[in-house]
Formats: sequence, structure tokens, C-alpha cells
Amino acid sequence: MPDDYLPVRDALSADAVIRLARERWRALGEVDALFTRPWIGLDTEGARDRIDRDGLLAKFAGPDLEGRRVLVIGGGGGQQSLAFGLLGASVTVVDFDEGQLERDCRTWSARLLPPDRLRTLQLDMRDLGSCNLEPGSFDIVWHPYSINFVPDCHSVIVASGRLLTRGGVYRLQAANPFVLGMHMSDQNGDGYVRRGVYRDGEAVQSPDPGWVYDRSAASQSVPEPIEFRHTLATVVNSCIEAGMGIIHLEDAIDVPRDEDAEPGTWDHFCSVNPPWFAVWARRQD
Repeated sequence: MPDDYLPVRDALSADAVIRLARERWRALGEVDALFTRPWIGLDTEGARDRIDRDGLLAKFAGPDLEGRRVLVIGGGGGQQSLAFGLLGASVTVVDFDEGQLERDCRTWSARLLPPDRLRTLQLDMRDLGSCNLEPGSFDIVWHPYSINFVPDCHSVIVASGRLLTRGGVYRLQAANPFVLGMHMSDQNGDGYVRRGVYRDGEAVQSPDPGWVYDRSAASQSVPEPIEFRHTLATVVNSCIEAGMGIIHLEDAIDVPRDEDAEPGTWDHFCSVNPPWFAVWARRQD
């Protein structure tokens, strides 16, 4: 098995998962990784483009976010929270990393948004079901790419759905379970080699793509991510168990897709293997 693919499914306790993740996110913040950079220069048009480029949020939740109650789970510090805030929403951010939450607060303050419309909670998303957030208290639960950093997505999705008001919208971005663990270098002349076992909870440790942060400028090493494969069936069935109905599925999100690009490049890889998908669901009961 190639050295850059390391199944670790039997080696990690729950405490080890969170400890390794904290070390990684602390280091990512210090090297100015892409997902830790606040979107401080956004205007309202840019904010809408960032969170609703295809108009799906306006379609499913309505175009006016003024006064809407939004929960962001594991969002980039000063990114999604700021975009929703600029569009008039009241935002609660849940993240286990103190640095990410500090970026939310600093960015919000720098843009002179009302402080009473932002709440931050330092919390492991796996504890959503037992925290002090009231069931049915959010109109929108926005879950950017983060669910693959915990071994069990089922309990997190169920807890997220129960925090929605009736008719509320849930949007979850996750790794394409068929692609997780594959790399641009896996091109073999005829396609890309798929790795691993299609099993919910399988852990994969692999290097960050080059676009995540500038290696040449980084003053320290960043621990490689450990991610957990979550099957499409588990994600969809967890939404259903939480009383949500699926209303839309996206299978290629914000990636360059150029089938004429050189094989082995990011653009070509994404045209063959879209790395992420998003599921949209609505609370029904």
C-alpha cells in the first residue's frame, strides 16, 4: 500500500481524534492556511456570493436573511459567520478550536457588526446533542467541511437536525466518500486509482494538497489530516432519522473542472473525481 495512504481506523480513541485535530488546527492558523483566513473584505454582494453562489440558499430558505438565526458548525474563523452577519443574520458558531472562534469575533468586530448578533461556543461537534443549545432554535444550520474529521457523523447530523426549527434548512458539505484518500499523483495513464475500503468510519491519513498553505513560507510543519470516510447512505439516512427530508444534492462544489487539463493536475483530477459533495435538507416535523 502506498506510503501516503495510511488506514488508522483501529488506532484512534475519541480523545486522540480531538487532540490531533487541535494540534493540526493550531498549526494551520499559524501558517495562514486557506480555511483560516477571515473574509474581512467582503461587501454584501460578496457575502451572498460566498455562501449562495448558485442561489440554492435563497431558493430553500428565502432571499432575506435579516433576523434569521443561523448555526455554523466548524466554519472557518471569520468566514461563513461574517458572510451571514453582513446579510443580517444572527449567528452562533460552534468550533473546538479557540483560534478559529477568536477570528470570528475579531472579524465581526472589525466590520462593526452588532455584537449581540454573534455567539461563539468552543465545543466538539460530537457534543451538540448534550450542549445547552435549545432544540428548534435555528432557521438555518450551516455545516461547512468538517464532518469528516470525526469518526461518527450519524450522531452529529441527528443532533444538528434537531436544532432546526420546523421548516428550517440544513446544509452539509462533506468528502465524496468514493474519492477520499485519492490524490492527483494516483493517475496511472488510464484513470485515477481509488484507495481504501468503502466503509463508514474508515480513517484515512494523507497529505494536504499544495493549495492548503504555502509550504515555502511556513515556519513549522503541519500535522497531516486524519479524515473519516462517511458513506452517502449514512449521511442521507442520518438526515432522515433527524426528521429532515432531502431537498437537493450537489456533487461538485467550488472546484476547477477541466477535462482537457494535463492528467495528474488538480483541474483534471476534479473533472474526474469531484472531491466534495453537499446535501441540503429541510426539517419536517
